Amino acid sequence: MSQRAEFGPGLVDGREHYDTFHDPSLAETDSAGAPLLKPRVILPDMSGKFTTFQLAMLSISVAGVQVVWSVQNGTATKVFREAGMPSELVSLAFLAGPISGIVMQPIVGAWSDRCTSSMGRRRPYLIAGAVAVCLSAIVFALGTSIGVSFGDPRECDSYKVSVNEGDCPASVGILVLSFWVLDFSLNAIQGPARTLLADVVPPDQHDEGNAWFAFMVSVGNMTGYSLAAIRIASYIPGVENDARVLFFFCAIVIICCIFLTVRYTHEDPLERNEQGDISAAGVFLRLGSVFREVPSIVRRCAIVQMSVWFSFFTIIIYFATFVGEDVFGGKPAGGLNEEKDIYKEGVRFANLGFAVQAIVCFILTFSLSGFRAILVRAMDKIGTGRVYAASIYLQGAALLLAPFVAHESYPPSNRDKILTVVMIGSIGFTWATALTIPWSLVTQAVAKTNTAGLSLATFNLSHCAPEILASLIGSASVAATHGYVAPLVIAGLVSLAGGPLVAKYRVGYDDE
Repeated sequence: MSQRAEFGPGLVDGREHYDTFHDPSLAETDSAGAPLLKPRVILPDMSGKFTTFQLAMLSISVAGVQVVWSVQNGTATKVFREAGMPSELVSLAFLAGPISGIVMQPIVGAWSDRCTSSMGRRRPYLIAGAVAVCLSAIVFALGTSIGVSFGDPRECDSYKVSVNEGDCPASVGILVLSFWVLDFSLNAIQGPARTLLADVVPPDQHDEGNAWFAFMVSVGNMTGYSLAAIRIASYIPGVENDARVLFFFCAIVIICCIFLTVRYTHEDPLERNEQGDISAAGVFLRLGSVFREVPSIVRRCAIVQMSVWFSFFTIIIYFATFVGEDVFGGKPAGGLNEEKDIYKEGVRFANLGFAVQAIVCFILTFSLSGFRAILVRAMDKIGTGRVYAASIYLQGAALLLAPFVAHESYPPSNRDKILTVVMIGSIGFTWATALTIPWSLVTQAVAKTNTAGLSLATFNLSHCAPEILASLIGSASVAATHGYVAPLVIAGLVSLAGGPLVAKYRVGYDDE
């Protein structure tokens, strides 16, 4: 791809180009307060078609990210609970996700919009994020061992012995700290990975590119959840801790996937006059105006995604431990060693359900040359908005099955096992739509702007804000009911309430 460089007053592609944010208040000024010469941001000429291989390599970064997310989602609550963290505090640890999204994605989005590295705007941030993910995943894997070296009892690092709540404060502290660093690092990758598509892929291939992203998310989820569903440590001599193996695996996968994206995706360097980078404070001051300036479809998609993501995040925090404790009747801490084993078996079964969910998403989004994805064909036949709304209603109905399987009995009946898998597996339909429809609409809307990174970061706030709310409400409901049915039911009701918003805000209806 070529770039047409031009500085000073003038036109590029028939329109004037100013600084990245079109906001003189954020430009540097001289001692007299006059603005310095603004940089001319030159957007790439996206005229060349991407091959299937190029789209696969561009999107494989999100497969690596999703492997880490899925392993974290399927096992982190178990790791925290087995280290003696009280159940009502687990969701507060998961605040790392939304807070890191609120902090990292706007800052990285804005800074990468203005990055003049010879590697391009986004790839340097992918590399830095991958290194940070690798290191934090290793520390999380070794958290209890490090905790013992800081004075925790040796039982805290035992895979078989159950400890009481509060017995392992150093281990819990290290686990939470590395967990937060891991989430911050993953969010530092996610924004540039998404924006890279808007930067380098021709607009008429954005739908195809987003379908590849959804496909890679499914591959990542299937890989992570499937591995978390088995006793993977049993295949490695001398190793007992499944979670430890999984997080070391994540460290390797993220490096490999980011390497492939960086190696096979070309970015032209951004050319501009010398000017100091925008400060983090300036980014947040700019967020409000960017959200007002983005096309209305971005704001409308954000409203709908808030209800969807409230439910998603509740599932991420609570579903695995819900199955381990409320369905299988196990205890991660404070019980007999046999009860801890039952809990671990339940968590592995929950990850089997998550793997089914990923398979459903994979089937719906899979496409090859000459074969259009089932989801795309359904949207063409029924309508994009109707498919999106149906998936949100299905998610709500599925979560309302929680009280009907929470019998705390071991072994659980075949009926309870089947309903549990149906409950979580059917939400793969919702994953498929949420990862394609709103993102495709938003990506197309912001691709022609020169603030794509910051614009997509503002849309991402529609995921972060409800995640914070889900954490707080979930913590309160768990403390009040001493179980995990309540937060899942609340999430189901929120999802059902979100279905009508699709039609109200005409998300996916504008093309009909």
